[in-house]
Amino acid sequence: MAQQALVEPHIEAIHFPGYSPELDPQEHVWKNGRSAVTHNRFIPRIEPVTKELVDYLNATTFPYSLLNFTEQVRVLAV
Repeated sequence: MAQQALVEPHIEAIHFPGYSPELDPQEHVWKNGRSAVTHNRFIPRIEPVTKELVDYLNATTFPYSLLNFTEQVRVLAV
């Protein structure tokens, strides 16, 4: 099936390295969240910090860029 799709003129295969977290936009979201909410901090109870992280994610937009497509994205966390 995949090989058939590749012969279509409007479909182009894009090859990514096997492990490339720097290309994964979600990794940047988590890195920023950890820096903003939990970095270098003792956490006696997880519930308040979980709420802080969810609030941070819901209030922040993150730059997203992949294959010349650039956008500002908002993560909706519940």
